[in-house]
Amino acid sequence: MSVKFTNHRADVQRQVDSNVARTLTAIGLKATEITQMNIRASGRVDTSTMVNSVDSQVNPRDKEVVHGIGAFYGIFQELGTRRGIAPGNFIRDNLNNHTEDYRAIVQDMMGEGF
Repeated sequence: MSVKFTNHRADVQRQVDSNVARTLTAIGLKATEITQMNIRASGRVDTSTMVNSVDSQVNPRDKEVVHGIGAFYGIFQELGTRRGIAPGNFIRDNLNNHTEDYRAIVQDMMGEGF
């Protein structure tokens, strides 16, 4: 009787890397959707510039998603000012209130292909 072992480490690593990239992309899309929804719900939409500037950039190598509002005034709408703009907390509420959504995305997508 003979037994042959085959190393599939490279195949497994490729699948994991692919799953990570797809998972991060899905998280970024969900974050964008929720932040845009938060901005609309706040009633702070005039020309939709701020809503349309919400974006997420995925960096699979560093396993991160960078999410933000691209409009130059988005930071003032998010955090508020001393001159009367109340904090909108569009991103903060997104992160604080939707962790289960992001957890579900990770659980659903990371097991694919195995």
